[in-house]
Amino acid sequence: MKFSKKISAQTLAVFCAALTLAFLSGPLIGARAVVITEDKAVSEARQRAFELKAARETLNEASGRVYEGFSGFLPKVTLAANYTKLSAPQINISGPAAALFAGNFSPAMTATDLYTGQLNVSQPLFAWGRIYHADRQARLGYKMALEKYRRVSNETVYKARELFYGTLLAQKMLAIAEESEKLAEGRYNMTKRLYDEGKASTYDVSRAKVGLENVRVAVVRASNAAGMSIEALKTFLNLPDDIVVEGAFAHVEKELSLDDLTARAMSSRPEVAEAAFRERAAESIVAMAVSGDKPFVAATYAWTAQSADYAAPYEKWDTRWQAGVALQWPVFDGLATFGRVKQARAGLKSLAVARQSVEAGVKLEVRSTYLNLRHIKESIRAQEQNVESARENLEIAQKRYSLGLMSYIELQDVHLAFSQAETNYQQSLYEYNLALAAIEKITGADKYRQ
Repeated sequence: MKFSKKISAQTLAVFCAALTLAFLSGPLIGARAVVITEDKAVSEARQRAFELKAARETLNEASGRVYEGFSGFLPKVTLAANYTKLSAPQINISGPAAALFAGNFSPAMTATDLYTGQLNVSQPLFAWGRIYHADRQARLGYKMALEKYRRVSNETVYKARELFYGTLLAQKMLAIAEESEKLAEGRYNMTKRLYDEGKASTYDVSRAKVGLENVRVAVVRASNAAGMSIEALKTFLNLPDDIVVEGAFAHVEKELSLDDLTARAMSSRPEVAEAAFRERAAESIVAMAVSGDKPFVAATYAWTAQSADYAAPYEKWDTRWQAGVALQWPVFDGLATFGRVKQARAGLKSLAVARQSVEAGVKLEVRSTYLNLRHIKESIRAQEQNVESARENLEIAQKRYSLGLMSYIELQDVHLAFSQAETNYQQSLYEYNLALAAIEKITGADKYRQ
């Protein structure tokens, strides 16, 4: 009995230990997060972003229209079969004449039960460019869809980098806030020590305490902003797991030429190519409208088999074929073609103006992005020196304050200047990397980052 109790106690202890281990290790296993670098963010965005998935389906849809457009050149073949029950035959042959004339009439004339099989073939021979321009319009539509896919891809990559850089910036701001909290806590402790030594007043201690609490509130806000930026990036990448962002702002000086950037943008920008394809498609619309009152020629062939008994051998069926050429020419359509041509030509002129507007907008975007990048580069050079100077000033001010040679207000001003300088520097690095991403988006090239 004692041995049984002992075993039960040991078993209970092992069970409790295993349960505790499972409880402690469970969160660790579930807390595994996906590490997201800049390249990883871009790769995941290209695979998972909702906008890009929708653009792929639009491209597939345009591909289907290419097949539809090309089908106009090919013959149309149809098979038909039907059964017809007549109340009475169209020709009633009976008596001695039946044996003499029955074989000379089609079952359609002499039978009340009629089984028919039919094969029809039609082939356009001449359509005054209708089929050609319909096919051309479908192919240009596919090219427009492809350029749209490229545009959405560029925008998706840019958005992924923007959110990634925004997360990095939020983490940098959190780090600056946490460093400010440590400094504020140190100043508070230092102020209390100076108060004990009679070198600081109650007012100084109170101000140091208020300053510390204010910084702690700033830390909470920065932490919330960092968390929200991670969630925004995770949502955009359509990732089911938690993510951890790793990386740093790159700062490599690049010598860029405005003329080179403009030339690359005009030659590779999807919006420019899409506008050009749209204008060419409008030319086909004009040609199709012009052909509205022009002749159409097609060849036709039909083979028909009829029998009063569907189970009869093939040689017993009545088979016939016919072939012909059909001409259709809408000589007058009430000025409908004239109206369609007028609309199509006006639409073509409108798209030509739209293409010119797109090209001017691309040039303006390249120029503004280039000038913005130059301004940011100058700002970074100034901020680098400013941060170092502010850090040195803060170290000197902290030593002077610890010796009672500087007031708390003066120390607070120095610390505020350092925090502002560090914040401005990180903001400039964020803007610089984002400007490089914008350069890549508007030119379709990655070489400016390498």
